[in-house]
Amino acid sequence: MPIKKTTKEEQEKLCAAWRASGLSRKVFCEKKGFSVKTLGSWLRKEKQSAGGVKFMPLKNSIINRINHVEVVLPTGAIVKMQLPIENLSKLIKELL
Repeated sequence: MPIKKTTKEEQEKLCAAWRASGLSRKVFCEKKGFSVKTLGSWLRKEKQSAGGVKFMPLKNSIINRINHVEVVLPTGAIVKMQLPIENLSKLIKELL
C-alpha cells in the first residue's frame, strides 16, 4: 500500500467511522486502503490521549428525574442501566 500522511483529525474521523461501520478492522481497512496495523496504532494513540474518564455534568435538579444512565466506553461500547429512580439518583450522586 502506498504511504499517505494523515492528520490527527483524519485519523480521529477514520477511527470513528470504523466504530460506526460495524465492520471488522480488516474489512474496514481494506475498503479504506490502509493496514490494520495502522488503524490499531491510531486507536492506541486515541486511547492514550483520552486521558481519563469524562462525564457529562448534571445539575442536581436533573438527577432526581433521571431513570436510566448510558455510559459510552472508549471502545465505543455502550452500557445502559435502568434502576429504580431512588437507587439511580444515589448512584449518580456517588459518581459525581
